[in-house]
Amino acid sequence: MSSQTIELKPLTSAIGAEVRGIDLKKSLDEATVASIKDTFLKYMALFFPDQFIGADELKALLGHFGSISQTRWATHSSEKFGDDPYSHFLRNKDDEPYEETTFTNRAHIDKGAAKYLVKVIGLCALEVPPFGGDTVFTSLYAAYDGLSEPMQKFCESLVGLYSPLRFEQVDEAIKAGPDAVQGLKMREAAVERPLVHTHPDTGRKALYLDNVWTWSIVNLKPEEGAAVLGFLRQHCARPEFQCRFKWRPGDVAIWDNRCTTHQRVPDGFKGDRVLSRASVMATEEVAFIKGNAA
Repeated sequence: MSSQTIELKPLTSAIGAEVRGIDLKKSLDEATVASIKDTFLKYMALFFPDQFIGADELKALLGHFGSISQTRWATHSSEKFGDDPYSHFLRNKDDEPYEETTFTNRAHIDKGAAKYLVKVIGLCALEVPPFGGDTVFTSLYAAYDGLSEPMQKFCESLVGLYSPLRFEQVDEAIKAGPDAVQGLKMREAAVERPLVHTHPDTGRKALYLDNVWTWSIVNLKPEEGAAVLGFLRQHCARPEFQCRFKWRPGDVAIWDNRCTTHQRVPDGFKGDRVLSRASVMATEEVAFIKGNAA
């Protein structure tokens, strides 16, 4: 196996790069893997066009970053592609909306309220609509860096509460009545994390919040926490912290879930949007969750 030469094209100054010169259908030697990892940590989101890889190749790529993790979303896989708890398929259709649509079109961190985080996520486009269905990625490094120094220090003093229950789930239960509220159950306990954390691999500081799992700020009054989170969410949505990726069949994307958010653009696209997915679970519970930003 000879080392493959990476051809890199940054997409924005904040996040994202297109990678060519690598064939993901072939085994990758150590030098190529090291180059991909370095590039990944720098750009946070990498896009490999025209790869047309299968589930095994996607898992092989992510396997260089750690152990492939199972996911409960595998139960929603299409029978057309089969079910695999380590690599499954996300489908969006006009007449068959994907079950998790309620949050995929809002900026989110995958499993952002779980005890152990998803470290790396990979998608491969199998079918895409003629237009629409793009994905927006946001650098939480850039969002932190874009704050004034006093605001950075203030945020570093805060701890967020992250709930596995989404706001719309609570709203739906309240509307359905007391029995539904009584039956509302959380799969996992809520967790507390610093609102600013230090990335375990790069040492860079990043905000840790999104529009789905970040419920409130510990020790702030509700109106104070809502004001702070409202400002930060609006701040993170600034276009200079983002890149927008238009999917084409065969495209592969991998991104660092510890320092980014992502969202499907809710533009009412027409046609099928089918993506193969696999992920790697992080193991840095103590350093990442219980550590501080210093």
